[in-house]
Amino acid sequence: MVELAPDELAYQRAHIDQNLGPTITIVCAIFASLSLIATALRFLSQLRNKARLQHDDWLCIPSLVRGTL
Repeated sequence: MVELAPDELAYQRAHIDQNLGPTITIVCAIFASLSLIATALRFLSQLRNKARLQHDDWLCIPSLVRGTL
């Protein structure tokens, strides 16, 4: 296991309360929700216009799933 240098350890201890985890989680959830809404609106607009769903419409679903993992 690699040990930190004393100045690096002091920096880590001084900034121990700075946790960006919750902020990153919220941002990821917002963008995942926006992706889901955009994909749903794409399908709804195609169905409302009575347009046939093409392969690019169906490829949105795997990319949506892959993008949110």
